[in-house]
Amino acid sequence: MMYSDGPMAVSIGYIASDYDNGDESNATMLSLGYTLAPGVSSKTSIFQAEGTKKGVNVDGTGFVTGIAISF
Repeated sequence: MMYSDGPMAVSIGYIASDYDNGDESNATMLSLGYTLAPGVSSKTSIFQAEGTKKGVNVDGTGFVTGIAISF
């Protein structure tokens, strides 16, 4: 799902997976963007994932931010 209004944009995504060997995983990500000037924007993503791999529970969280320059 994505929403934008003027220079601001917000999106959220979710994915769930089941595998033939019984493993499973799911992940959620929230992303934010803001246009600072033509061709320059600030972008941030926060994500979390968890699942099982060969019967062992694994999980993680991440945060990425930066400025994108496009031309």
